[in-house]
Amino acid sequence: MIESYAAIDRIEDDLVILEIELYSTEKNQDIPFPRRDCYMADVQLKAFASLGEIHEGDVFVVKHDDNTVIPVRFAPEEKEARIEFLRKLIG
Repeated sequence: MIESYAAIDRIEDDLVILEIELYSTEKNQDIPFPRRDCYMADVQLKAFASLGEIHEGDVFVVKHDDNTVIPVRFAPEEKEARIEFLRKLIG
């Protein structure tokens, strides 16, 4: 399994739709945010129960492979980096 960043795209009923980066958390630092490849995955909301309340736009570290996605922890440092990138875009 690889450990990557994932952002909540949306929450629909008992599913969390995630945008998951294809790179490890270490490697993604070498790739500019807008050039990172991602894929979408549906994860049961109950998989996030141990992390507390979640919201659209939250960013997490997840462990994943072709068939499994396991939320590990919130990643506020990555969320802030993404917000800062967007702030610079809109100037």
